[in-house]
Amino acid sequence: MSDKKGKGIPAGTIIPWEQREKEYEKILGDKEILKSEWEKIELITNRFIYAILTDF
Repeated sequence: MSDKKGKGIPAGTIIPWEQREKEYEKILGDKEILKSEWEKIELITNRFIYAILTDF
């Protein structure tokens, strides 16, 4: 995949997990599960936005 404008952000990603993780002081629980779920939400969000934009 290509990077988003050379910033190291994968194409199709709105907010990368690494950026989102910094917004919290302390994360309780398994970080890998949270990262996996965040990436799934990112994928669904990207597909939704793409579908809305291409429907009109």
